[in-house]
Amino acid sequence: MYLILVYIVFHIIVITLFDPFDLKDEITRRHKIYKEPKCYHRGNIYDRNGNLLVTTQYDYQLDFDKGLIHKILDNADKEREVYKLVTEVFGSVTGRDKNIVSKRIKSTGDNSIYLADKLQITEITELKKQISAIVKQNPELGISDSQLMESLHSTRMSEKRVYPFKYLAPRLLGLAITDTSQIISPDEQGEQGRRFKHLKGRCGMERTFENLLSGENGWQEIIQDALGDKVLKPSLKSRIPIHGEDVFLTINVRYQEILEEKLHEGLLKYQAKNAMGVIMDVHTGEILALAGEQENDHNESTATLRSYSNLPVSYCMEPGSTMKPITALLALEDNLFDENELIDCSPLVFDYGYTKRTIRDHELMGKLTLEGVIVHSSNPGISRVATLVGKEKLWNRYNDMGLGRQTLSEIYGESKGIFRNPEDWSEYSLCSIAFGQEISLNMLHLAVIYASFANQGNILQPQILSYSENQFGEINNELEPKIFRRISQPVYLDKIQQYLRNAVKEGTATSTDLDYIEISGKTGTSEIITKDSNGKIETRHNSLFAGYLPSNDPRIVIIVAFDRCIEDKNKYYFASQSAVPTFREVVKNILLLKDCDLVTSTTSYKEDIAILPNLVGLKKQDAIKVLKDMQIDYSFINNRSDGIVSDQYPPANIKFNRRQPVKLALAKKGQIITDKKLTPDFRGMTLRYALEVARTRFITITASGNGVVVDQSIEPETEISLEDGCHLTLK
Repeated sequence: MYLILVYIVFHIIVITLFDPFDLKDEITRRHKIYKEPKCYHRGNIYDRNGNLLVTTQYDYQLDFDKGLIHKILDNADKEREVYKLVTEVFGSVTGRDKNIVSKRIKSTGDNSIYLADKLQITEITELKKQISAIVKQNPELGISDSQLMESLHSTRMSEKRVYPFKYLAPRLLGLAITDTSQIISPDEQGEQGRRFKHLKGRCGMERTFENLLSGENGWQEIIQDALGDKVLKPSLKSRIPIHGEDVFLTINVRYQEILEEKLHEGLLKYQAKNAMGVIMDVHTGEILALAGEQENDHNESTATLRSYSNLPVSYCMEPGSTMKPITALLALEDNLFDENELIDCSPLVFDYGYTKRTIRDHELMGKLTLEGVIVHSSNPGISRVATLVGKEKLWNRYNDMGLGRQTLSEIYGESKGIFRNPEDWSEYSLCSIAFGQEISLNMLHLAVIYASFANQGNILQPQILSYSENQFGEINNELEPKIFRRISQPVYLDKIQQYLRNAVKEGTATSTDLDYIEISGKTGTSEIITKDSNGKIETRHNSLFAGYLPSNDPRIVIIVAFDRCIEDKNKYYFASQSAVPTFREVVKNILLLKDCDLVTSTTSYKEDIAILPNLVGLKKQDAIKVLKDMQIDYSFINNRSDGIVSDQYPPANIKFNRRQPVKLALAKKGQIITDKKLTPDFRGMTLRYALEVARTRFITITASGNGVVVDQSIEPETEISLEDGCHLTLK
């Protein structure tokens, strides 16, 4: 008896003094407070109307704590019932092989086991919801729903950005990638010393608003009991995660779709290297659309394009004759010419002894007034005007308009362009710069300049952030128009507005003109000396059109630019043959938008535009009568002699040009599918309209080619399920 007591005392002394079994570490581990990270959510990106452009999809791992189940039940039969319940519901909700999960559960001890990864939070929520409901209905299981929920642990493993509009604005929205450089601080360090790696904006809007979209992780203090289970105490501290703010852009999704579609069509038709466009509010500087595409973009995936630069702000080019109104404005301010005074527009020769330079137009223009120089875009004419204006005044005005500097739009990747100091100008730089050569700027900057012509001289800060909203619903960073300076007086700007209006009515941009809305603007064609694929020097041209509308009450400015169009007999390298018609198509399509109020009272507009009624469900003859009364042309996509209208294109309640025939589909009475599961006839539609029609019917479509739809993989009026997809061929 004494020997046993001595033995026990001896062991106690040894353990206390020498700790051969590392019990101190075990005690420390059980009393140590850990901080379990609580991850923040990255903010979403929306357009100005609340359309979701970018959101985040989180992938989770789900683990099942068998040890907790065993501790609660301690009954093999009941444990098996619970395991079977979890397995059955897991397979039903996730669609994954429940047999694999069942084997994994049976082949392990009472430890926490891995069930699955790459699960969505909606799947986990639904799984828990169904398990909880079954447990509540079956109290004989001997476990409460809260206890069973505690045994299911979900851990966020990864995240990726999701784009509901898929192919829209990839360069604008940009890319967010996993930030592998994140440092693990003690406050964020989990029990195993690891931390979830968040996304970080790399380019585009993701990079521009990284500080708003990203957040700050929270944490919860925990300690463990002797079995390694978490013990929560009221005294333990916590910090909630600060989620990233949702960002609402000034972008209008519909404007963006139209601009991208028309630039893409032009890029192909004119075989340009780059196509760029901007739509901006002339009074507030709100950017309504910002698009750019390069000649090889069609060979790249959308994911790759998201990593590329935002061309309208990153790519600078010579603006050409779009800059001529600035010199004309200075001449008006100095009263250099009477209204009817003629300016010599014959070729202008500079003879410097060692070299000669001749400035000429593509055709002889004789003599023109100052207005005529702008309307007909004479290079020798504006050069002679610039000579009288002088180097100092021209440089100062360009400088006041921000040339050689960023616009302060705060958009990531904006380039400042080229604008040299006067002491670096050559002998003929004054003339070259007057008609937009020897300088460069991005297309957003050009939009700012033309907005100043339209808004009585205000140089605005272009803005793309409407506001942001935090997790508590508080609005931050609300847009406030910012005016940097005013560059002239209304009396002179009114004259420039007149010149720009007449440039569209009777000058170089007549093909822009529309009957039902007045447009003002100026063409620009600049020459580029480059090399072809064989290294041979060749001449190419940039083609631009900068304009605003309506002329009598300017609301928006639009810039369209093509870089290095093909040099052929069609003369697409002239802005009048490329940028101008593209600008016109952009405007026409914007005016057809249901919520567009740019034109409200013009008689000819009212005559051409109608709100298309809903014809679905009408008898054939009744539908024909409605269309005839509205003087709208129509055609049927099938040859039935009678029947009920089952579909129409364009869809109902949108602004519609009467000159475009309405397409109607007919079905027998009683065959109309009211849940919209019949495939529409996409033939003849543009891709944008096809996407819109498909979206309203919850049909997934893919497409190849360009132009209009000529074929579709599923015949019209064929019943289609949500899982099916229809492929469109465009030519």
